[in-house]
Formats: sequence, C-alpha cells, structure tokens
Amino acid sequence: MKILIITIFLYFSIFMLSFSQINISIDENCLKRNSALISKALIDTFGEDSIRFLLNNDIGIMFISQVDSLGNILKIEKVRSKWVINNDFVSSIEANLIKNKIRFYICYTQDPSNIQKNQIITSAREHFKNSNWKIINFGFPGELMNLYEYERKNARKESICLSKYDYLLRQINRFIQD
Repeated sequence: MKILIITIFLYFSIFMLSFSQINISIDENCLKRNSALISKALIDTFGEDSIRFLLNNDIGIMFISQVDSLGNILKIEKVRSKWVINNDFVSSIEANLIKNKIRFYICYTQDPSNIQKNQIITSAREHFKNSNWKIINFGFPGELMNLYEYERKNARKESICLSKYDYLLRQINRFIQD
C-alpha cells in the first residue's frame, strides 16, 4: 500500500512539473534569440559556405513551425523565402532541429502593457491544456543583421574587415549560450 501511494504521488508530481514547464518569453529579444537558434542550426546543418551564400545574397528565410510547450520543434509547417526552398532543405533542417532538441521560445508581447506577465503565462498554460502544440514563426537571419552596416563601417575605421558571416556569429553568441 505504501508503495502504491508513493507511486501515485511521484506520478502526479512528475505530471504537474512537466505541465508547468513552458518555454515562453515576453522580453524584446525573444525573436532575436529564435533567429540566433535557427541560424546556428542552419550553420550546423548546411555549413559555413552555404550560410555565407545566403547572407551575401541577402536571402532571408521564414519558418512557420509547430512546437510543444518546451519549444521543441514537432514539424516545420511552411518555409518562405525569395530563394527556392526544396523539400530536402526542409527535411534536413527539421531533422537537425528535432534530433538536437533545439528549444525555441514561444514569444509573447506585453501588449497592452497593463497585462501582467503572470496573466500571459497563465494564458499560455491554458492553451497547452487544450492543445499539445502551438504555431510559432522565426526567421533567418531575422533581426540579427539589422545593425550590420553600422558595425561594418565602425570596424572599417579601425582597419578591420567585418564580414556578414562574422557579424552573424557575433550575434548568435550574443543571444544564445551553449
């Protein structure tokens, strides 16, 4: 009897802990962190040369994906880009994200600003009570390259050549830690 009660208690505790974990973010850098995560995953999947090509040709990619409450990718729904995206590309990056359990943030805004953070978290928990997944979007390079030209000009004044790829790596390191 004692073992049954302990087992029920442990099961209930694990269920409550797993349910209470939601990878949401309300801060202003949420989308940049997601862009850094997908950028790193693209580098890992396709290599430096491919990413340099994308950056040097100003090719952006928007991903629309299903995620669970922890931000793990369940499925990439759509990929948008001015560059032609084939199924192998989508399958490769989706497999990498799932295999490596890359956790994206479920980004919320505090809009209107009088909504409290705990109300947003409560709303997110309610969503996951009714559904096992949520649709989010994130982009490569997203907002990570917004200040590149400014930084490149400042670096040039110091006789430093700052490539788009090197700047992207700096931004990835700024917004995510391994």
